[in-house]
Amino acid sequence: MRVLARVIDAVLLSFLIGLPIALVKFLLLGFLTHNSAANSAEVATVLLNDKIVSTVSYVMFYIAVFLNDVVFVAFKGANIGKLLIGLRVINAETGDKPTFGQAAVRTLVYFSVPMVFSFISIWVSTAIFQSLAILSYIWAPILLITIAISPPTFQGWHDKAARTTVIKKL
Repeated sequence: MRVLARVIDAVLLSFLIGLPIALVKFLLLGFLTHNSAANSAEVATVLLNDKIVSTVSYVMFYIAVFLNDVVFVAFKGANIGKLLIGLRVINAETGDKPTFGQAAVRTLVYFSVPMVFSFISIWVSTAIFQSLAILSYIWAPILLITIAISPPTFQGWHDKAARTTVIKKL
């Protein structure tokens, strides 16, 4: 059920923020690179502009993720995907909604690896860092495995760090 909630979040965020970001990025890069690059200095400028626009795009995306995961969890007890399928995030110690701080810790632990490697992959072009970027794609499955092997609470690292757990809404 948690995987389905995350898929719903990913689809919603892709349409609500991902598509507009992609459009803005496309338009900005088109504007910034209106004249085709004729020499290496112009090529370097185009590449720098792409890195800047990509960084702004990632920042906008992670702000949207932060709003979905932190604000919704802190105020509604679940992000959009969890609300739609009837799951709730609770404070593991009190059973109440998580505090804003708990929701922030939960989100930062969940998205820390993808965020770091997203930004590294933009600015560092060495083969070793590009190879390490694969960690951003396997992070979610690693978290899912930690959830699956931690009965009876089925808490992932992000839940344990924030002292939260996910339950079915009553």
